[in-house]
Amino acid sequence: MGRAGVSSSRSLPSSPFALELLSIGKSYGATEVLRGIDLRVRSGSVHVLLGANGAGKSTLLKIAVGATATSAGRILVNGMERHFANPFEARRAGIGMVFQERSLVPELSAVDNIFLNSEIRHTGLIDARAEALESRRIFEQLGVQISPNVLVGHLGIADQQMVEIAKALRLASAVLILDEPTAALTEREVQRLFTIVRQIASSGVGVVYVTHRLAEVFELADEVTVLRDGHVVLAAPAAGTNLGEIVEAIAGGAVQGSQESDTEHLGRSEQAQVQPPVLDVHGLQVGTKLQHVSFNVRQAEILGVAGLAGSGRSTLLKALFGAVPHRAAYIRVSGRRVNLNSPAQAIKVGIYLIPEDRKTEGLVLSHSVEANLVASILGRLRVGPLINTGRSARVARETIEKFGIRPNDPRLPVEYLSGGNQQKVLLGKAFNTRCQVLLLDEPTFGVDVRSRAEIRTRVRAFATAGKGVVWVTSDLRELREVADRILILADGTVRDLLSNWPQQRTEFEITHLMQPGIQPVRRGTQPGAMIEE
Repeated sequence: MGRAGVSSSRSLPSSPFALELLSIGKSYGATEVLRGIDLRVRSGSVHVLLGANGAGKSTLLKIAVGATATSAGRILVNGMERHFANPFEARRAGIGMVFQERSLVPELSAVDNIFLNSEIRHTGLIDARAEALESRRIFEQLGVQISPNVLVGHLGIADQQMVEIAKALRLASAVLILDEPTAALTEREVQRLFTIVRQIASSGVGVVYVTHRLAEVFELADEVTVLRDGHVVLAAPAAGTNLGEIVEAIAGGAVQGSQESDTEHLGRSEQAQVQPPVLDVHGLQVGTKLQHVSFNVRQAEILGVAGLAGSGRSTLLKALFGAVPHRAAYIRVSGRRVNLNSPAQAIKVGIYLIPEDRKTEGLVLSHSVEANLVASILGRLRVGPLINTGRSARVARETIEKFGIRPNDPRLPVEYLSGGNQQKVLLGKAFNTRCQVLLLDEPTFGVDVRSRAEIRTRVRAFATAGKGVVWVTSDLRELREVADRILILADGTVRDLLSNWPQQRTEFEITHLMQPGIQPVRRGTQPGAMIEE
């Protein structure tokens, strides 16, 4: 396969390594986040980079693409030492990257996104014909059928990912970096992506592949590097390691003992069934999005919410947080009827939402960790018109220690934290409000195995203290592991509300109930036996 954007007549590299990051160090003030990192990516191979959120992966990759300056160490591309002052210089050296958060402009066409800020020009003017031909060639090499002229906003998630890859691959003559590329893809789309990644590597490009899905390692990787706390703790051929070693390297034993046994979960869920509701919702309506939704959440209970995209899951949480207009027969918190016309009112009565998009809705990225942690409790920190800075700093330090936020510098802007540690800041911010009901929208999305276990443990402890949790996730397996009961939404209505311990429905039945416009199956039927209740 010829490589997109690269002449087939280029000279062979002088080194077997497409990318070498040698003795890389990075500090933010007194906080050292990378210490002597070595990462060598062979040309024509797939090198999987793993690590818990906060391990240093994002910082290392930002250094590789010129977005962050290194404090120590050397960068070599095809054996030649490089010094990148900005991402443009890294792209000129042949490094392309697909970031976890898509960087596409929905209002622009696929071809305009691919060539954004790197247009093909002839006598100073953009050569639209040449760009269209190049786009078609790249899409053909990727094995996808996407019109260069289609607006990116009209494409599905998988095809948007292909446009991202085409944009990066056009410039990736040496190295292609993929950061969590399968996070939003179906299994079928994942397999198509794997085929494309293998084709790219076979053309001689070195691929750096970052993932939290450990099963992908042994399906795709030639070599594996694991970071923990800013160090390399494992570097080996994929064939020379195993899942147990990788989990131990990532988590350092932190995951062991984090899961309840079925007996423990069943016993605790049975105790929760006799508790009074901390949240009672009756007849909730939100335009055409939700119709007559009624349920309750008991003290010490995690209520899971299952439903497809568009089912009303996120709308339900936003309505309970007062973030969208709604009507209801009544909503009660701890037995007291409440009005939820704004987030401020919701917080006042004891409800707090951790939104799905933490970067735009949950955090102020340019503000410090401390500022984010205390943003929801400024009223408690005031002395007259002023904020008690000593009390604010104490709350921040205590929360950082309690939730294991890393780096542990309260003055560091939140944008410098990994996704998992940003999620911990959101949890700490929520817990600091002393809320009675915690609403979670995809709380473990893009979070590694270690941080996921820590989040589950924290949320379970919150519920066990006599409070209530509503947990929305598109991961049905996760829902079966964390929830005491499961509310199933479809077409904006409640399809079922069932016990998860003991389990009243199979995964097949729950999946079937989530589908819009179909009748539920009779309990106990087998796949294929679609019988109305």
